[in-house]
Amino acid sequence: MLVATLAALACKKSEPHPVVIDSHGPVLTGGGGAGDGGATGDGGNPLVIVPLATGAQGLALDATTLFFSVGGTPGPDDAGPLPPGAIGRVARAGGPASAIVTGGAQPTGVLVVGRRVVWLDVGSGNGSVFALDLSAGASATVQTLAKDLDHPSAIATDGTFVYVAARSAASGVEIDRVPATGGAALTNVTRFAGTVAPAGLAVDAGDAFLVVDGVVGGSLLRVAASGGANADIVWDGANGVPTDVVVTGGRAWVTVDADPDHGGQVVAVPITGAQAVVVADRQTHATHIARDDTNVYFAADGEIRRLPLAATSAEEPVSLGAVAGVAALAVGDAVYAATSSGVVRVPK
Repeated sequence: MLVATLAALACKKSEPHPVVIDSHGPVLTGGGGAGDGGATGDGGNPLVIVPLATGAQGLALDATTLFFSVGGTPGPDDAGPLPPGAIGRVARAGGPASAIVTGGAQPTGVLVVGRRVVWLDVGSGNGSVFALDLSAGASATVQTLAKDLDHPSAIATDGTFVYVAARSAASGVEIDRVPATGGAALTNVTRFAGTVAPAGLAVDAGDAFLVVDGVVGGSLLRVAASGGANADIVWDGANGVPTDVVVTGGRAWVTVDADPDHGGQVVAVPITGAQAVVVADRQTHATHIARDDTNVYFAADGEIRRLPLAATSAEEPVSLGAVAGVAALAVGDAVYAATSSGVVRVPK
């Protein structure tokens, strides 16, 4: 089996390199724990559909497939079908998993834009954004959309552009964008003073841009995604550290991480700047949030929890099951979580 490797991109990141995509991939077999093909859970419980000894860092869905980044630091003795630094895929219902790209330094966030898989590789502080066009089949090549990013931390898309949030040592926090199809240089959307990398990033249907500034008492900011304007503070009342954001129905839903003594929260913030509403309180270490057309789903207290988008005041979220070590969430027919033990499928 042949897959793409990013090793050659270390010297010539701007040049695409060939890849042959294996349409079947290795089957993870065996009955053990994470990393050797074992699965946990049954029935309506969370199920590890891709066990990974080094965990998963990011994930995204298309109609039938889940794409994910494999955590850990690549090394010369890496073995197995999904080594650290790989981008993998698996059917949403589970089954054979395969690597479509190997040799990454530290891939994190993953997006699906049409038939293209896009991912952020944060490296050791000097990051890049890569893409792979699945519609090209065996002739597909890994494409560098952006490189030399100073401490990138979050990635998002509006279906046309890919947006990257980073903390530049020279210019503070900045948001940049590049066409998802490539062919154009990275352009700046906004810059503002800041010493902590943004923790979450989203683009709404009106082409407005929102970012969560990941500091205690941090802020939710908005800027025109096309650039040319300063970022406006939409909300700065976090009782802890804002960790992630999704946008829908004119509201930004923000998770706020805090310890049990201070109480993490999920906050619904009107993007017009109207009064924010705490829709879930005392959510210890609330991190990572995703949505469908009816609910938002988030990680807190070692669980995946659900809240209705219709919530207008604080209410008790529904627990969907215990899932620890969550690094990212995506929602389709189920809730999928990138975790320290691999990719987990959680029935809604």
